[in-house]
Amino acid sequence: MNTAEQLLAGANLLRTQSTKESLSQAIAKYQEALTQFELAGDLRMKAIVLNMIGRSSFSLGEYQKAIDYHLQALAAGASRG
Repeated sequence: MNTAEQLLAGANLLRTQSTKESLSQAIAKYQEALTQFELAGDLRMKAIVLNMIGRSSFSLGEYQKAIDYHLQALAAGASRG
């Protein structure tokens, strides 16, 4: 498992705790993983991580942020072809 995958796994675990603090920590880990996947040029994983950030933002009540991240995820997925 590479670093980005480890960050993603850690973020997913934090997200399941569903507290404000754990969701915020999950988003931070997702953002770190996102950077790694972008550097690797992995558009599929980029779309997945953007979606997870959007879902976490929604859970925090940050609805506009959630929409923004979901739209980015759609764009990343569409650019995969």
